[in-house]
Amino acid sequence: MYEEIYDHLKKQGHFIRALGDEHLKERVAEKVIQNIAIAFINSFEKLEESSSLIHKLVERRKLSELSQLIWFIWTLRKNGIPN
Repeated sequence: MYEEIYDHLKKQGHFIRALGDEHLKERVAEKVIQNIAIAFINSFEKLEESSSLIHKLVERRKLSELSQLIWFIWTLRKNGIPN
């Protein structure tokens, strides 16, 4: 993941809009959530910052989104999540 591209998409609001768009396929939302998770793992995002997308994702409290987030991070355990 390229931090500059991620940051641009975040600042332009594309990630949050994609999650809120009911017309986009579920697969698109899954990929958005996976990108947010990777950004969090790579320290581009901090949970305690209210402007971070990982914070906003958790704050939305949508079961489907949180389930996808947990599932995706769980799948990374095989490869070892970097500290």
